[in-house]
Amino acid sequence: MPRTVPLAAWVFCATLAMTSTGLLAQAQQRPPGNTARSFEIPQAPLEAALNAFARSAGVLLSFDPKLTQERHTAGLFGRYTVDEGFHALLAGTLLKAVAQPDGSFTIEHAPVDEATPTLPLVKTRARHDPLATERTDSYGVVASTTATRLMLSPRETPQSVTVVTRARMDDFGLLNANDVLANTTGVSVDGVETDRTYFNSRGFDISNFQVDGVGMPFTNGDQLGDIDTAPYDRVEVLRGANGLLSSTGNPAATVNYVRKRPTDFFQASAGLTLGSWQQRRVEGDVSGPLNQARTLRGRAIVMAQRSESFMDNYALDKRLLAGFLEASLGPRTLLSVGITRQSNRPEGTAWGGLPLNYADGSPTDYPRSTAAAPRWSHWNNTDTTRFIELNQSLSDSWAVKAVASRRKLQADGELFSIAGALPDRATGVGPESWLSTQVADETQTVFDLQASGTFGLAGRRHEAVIGVNTGKVHNQASYQRGAGNGTPVTAPQGWGSYPEPAFNGGTG
Repeated sequence: MPRTVPLAAWVFCATLAMTSTGLLAQAQQRPPGNTARSFEIPQAPLEAALNAFARSAGVLLSFDPKLTQERHTAGLFGRYTVDEGFHALLAGTLLKAVAQPDGSFTIEHAPVDEATPTLPLVKTRARHDPLATERTDSYGVVASTTATRLMLSPRETPQSVTVVTRARMDDFGLLNANDVLANTTGVSVDGVETDRTYFNSRGFDISNFQVDGVGMPFTNGDQLGDIDTAPYDRVEVLRGANGLLSSTGNPAATVNYVRKRPTDFFQASAGLTLGSWQQRRVEGDVSGPLNQARTLRGRAIVMAQRSESFMDNYALDKRLLAGFLEASLGPRTLLSVGITRQSNRPEGTAWGGLPLNYADGSPTDYPRSTAAAPRWSHWNNTDTTRFIELNQSLSDSWAVKAVASRRKLQADGELFSIAGALPDRATGVGPESWLSTQVADETQTVFDLQASGTFGLAGRRHEAVIGVNTGKVHNQASYQRGAGNGTPVTAPQGWGSYPEPAFNGGTG
């Protein structure tokens, strides 16, 4: 039966007081200025990058946030002294770091006669997402927005947030959502059967999954299929309830997949992965401008994977295609559209477990590779997401973003599992076949509108986000038993070789 589940609209407004003196890094004294250390500070707003550098260097830093407002830095990677690090971060900004007698630093305007002749030639590669982790080779982030949509550092965020960056996914071979969440603090992954996974945190099932901060809770508690990480820049996991941004929230966690975006410079990459159990994977990623003015940019990502398994008869065939377009319609207007489509075609899908005991009560001793399903048993699923996003800058400090997204989850399967009595130890007689065919179709439609910016009040700078979203889920499913249910099958020899029936004579 069709079912529609409305998502209650939320309105969220938060302000973050920013002191006029900036953030004071915790330190006892300034390290020697001629001592070089290694730093890894990714591209970020200048204020956040300066504070991160000061904390890492162990120096006190104070400055007026107005000096760094609307400024960004390309980051800092390599070995630098304290003076060299500040100089590199502030290059091209007409600002300078001034050492104080007590060993602390302040940020001040550089005199024109001092700054002009020393300004280096700065070549920038602009990114519309200042928090992007791609090409940073970093396992950490300066800030994230999943918890409140305010650009807060992990330390400033009032909840536990873990960000799995693109570098970490590449270096550790985290190819799918199961791999990412299995490597996330405080999250457990329960693969109870093939092609169905439950994620847990703080004792509850995780059902809130978002893409770029927009999404709907799953109707069921399990993840069908195998979400691939190829089209994503990072995965942000917020542990605990997220009622500010997703209706009543979820006491477990919210998982936010953040997409890769088109770049205004050409880049291309390709990868080949070979693994155990005949795993073979190829992927390609091409991005760059589509016109001379670089006002139209595109990105295409493709992936194909085939893998066997230690389990008898099981194999998985995955295909993914993603395409993103960005158009700068003016100096203050950015339009983005995109589509991601992933299909999973497994063989030997095994739903249901194996007998733990023989009929005489003694434990079964099947090999680890034993699976009940024959090769024809499958649970195919396709996940397609389309979105359109409009970013409009109203001024130097305020912007509006509107997003409309539709996600369609389709699944169909012909499944074999075992039921009935426990097997006899000597003959294997006892279990019976259980055949079923299932079809599921779920559509999630979400609209999100938000305004964000900064303002001054009572001598301080504040950041605010005001937004509203609404969504709808339509879920339809059908189930039918197959002809031949209840046929005796010898354990375990008869399970994997059970012939494929005609699924047209069963009862619904």
